[in-house]
Amino acid sequence: SQGDYYQLGAFTSYEKQLGGHFLKALVGYEQDKDYSRSLSGSKKDLITEQVSSINTATGDFTLRDSMSHWATQGVFGRLNYNYNEKYLFEFSARYDGSSRFAPGSRWGFFPSASVGYNIAKENFWTPLERYVNTFKIRGSYGSLGNQSVRNYLYLSTIRVQYRRNPDNSNNPGYLIGNEVPLYATMPNIISDDLTWETITTLDIGLDAGFLNNRLSLVFDWYDRVTSDMLGETAQLPSVLGTGVPLASNAVLSTKGLELSLGWQDRLSANFSYDARLTVGRSRTFIKEYLNESGGVSNWYKGKAYGEIWGLTTDRIMQDKNEHMPDQSAYHADWGPGDIIYKDLNGDGVINEGKRTLDDHGDLSVIANTTPKFNYGIMAGFRWKNLDFNMFWQGIGKRDFLPNTYSEYFWGLMDIPNTSGIFKGGRMLDYWRPADETNILGPNTDSYFPKPYFSAERNKNIKDQSRYVLNAAYIRLKNLQAGYTIPSKVLQRVFINRARFYFSAENLLTFSKLPKMYEPETIVASSAREGAGGIDMGEIYPINRMFSFGVNLTF
Repeated sequence: SQGDYYQLGAFTSYEKQLGGHFLKALVGYEQDKDYSRSLSGSKKDLITEQVSSINTATGDFTLRDSMSHWATQGVFGRLNYNYNEKYLFEFSARYDGSSRFAPGSRWGFFPSASVGYNIAKENFWTPLERYVNTFKIRGSYGSLGNQSVRNYLYLSTIRVQYRRNPDNSNNPGYLIGNEVPLYATMPNIISDDLTWETITTLDIGLDAGFLNNRLSLVFDWYDRVTSDMLGETAQLPSVLGTGVPLASNAVLSTKGLELSLGWQDRLSANFSYDARLTVGRSRTFIKEYLNESGGVSNWYKGKAYGEIWGLTTDRIMQDKNEHMPDQSAYHADWGPGDIIYKDLNGDGVINEGKRTLDDHGDLSVIANTTPKFNYGIMAGFRWKNLDFNMFWQGIGKRDFLPNTYSEYFWGLMDIPNTSGIFKGGRMLDYWRPADETNILGPNTDSYFPKPYFSAERNKNIKDQSRYVLNAAYIRLKNLQAGYTIPSKVLQRVFINRARFYFSAENLLTFSKLPKMYEPETIVASSAREGAGGIDMGEIYPINRMFSFGVNLTF
């Protein structure tokens, strides 16, 4: 394989100070191009393993190649103005083109503007300056473009190939007249409105400093709208013979706020300290999406990003004569140790309806994987030549629902040889009757239902509220301590500054998740988030690291 990437960029700027007025202008141009190609081949039945080559094999062979390219081109500019650092204004714009879109939809214009008012610079603020040293309000509104889509979506492509699969002895391919014929696939239907995805953000904030700027505050509220996202088009009959095209017709909205509070102080000539807390919260909703069937498993207008639909768990059955709704939609036989679901719509029957907004049976939103609060804590001190800093990060509230095939959560699966018991898990906390005589004993107040080593297991492990996990955590991401050698000692060895330090990464983690799960990556690596077949516990963990070092300045 081979890839070539070319980039060209040029810009120039001009600035001028006229009394209290400051003006700066910048214009630029940039373009880039990426071209990649690959060629691969293989052949079976080596004559000798000592010489691994195409020429020393006698069996069936394959040969493949691929090529792709994309390019962008754009101009940009920015204009800044401020008057005595009191009134601030900025305007910027980009005009970009991308080869990933059809010529008529290739170019996009993305302007932005921001204003700021530093009230603390006003004369009337002087009486308050003793307590509120800085106070600036600001606002911005602007857009950015995103062209990260697959290449050639606007072209109707026809794949010419031949059906040949030498690795499959049961179906190696088609033979007509002792030859493998070429054939062409049905071209995809193309969309006529694919274009740049546009992210438009409105941000309102303030910066303030109090008590000789020992206490600082930064606050932002934002509303970010992503429009012209790729979405589905009208549903067509399956007899069409090809897939429906994508269209730039989806809209996503994120609203949130961020708050940062900091404190710094010097108690003496030898001792100072600082601390900072940052908190963020946001919620994302689907504003526009074509979902003709109204299916709850797909995006739909008004959906909260990250929501999970499922059944609501009532209890684990203890007696075969217990009253329960009709759950025959999932299995005919129910007994002690099985899950009883709640009848939310009151019809006496547990089912999922048509899994649509109009008919979702006893389904409801039982969890949301979006973090409710992100936070970070930074603190440190300096005493003489010793310094210390630490950084904590965490999520205050977040839901996670394991997949039904996650052996690292359930442990006991439908087949014995795919089951397992893992340290830190609750696999053995399954229902056992009051008269159980095995070594584990009875367990009627269990976490899991009774296990089945058959497909009957599926009736008890539906997505349900009982197994929604608390994925909140707090982690000491970094801790560092250092000591700087006094300068008078270093003068003899021609070193200006020498600092020895010790650093630790991911030193402590506090989480209610099972120990084998990584709280930072558990949601992103889940198959529900599009991570393929990765199961909980299978992703490479975040390492705990220790390091020692020295910084020298000559």
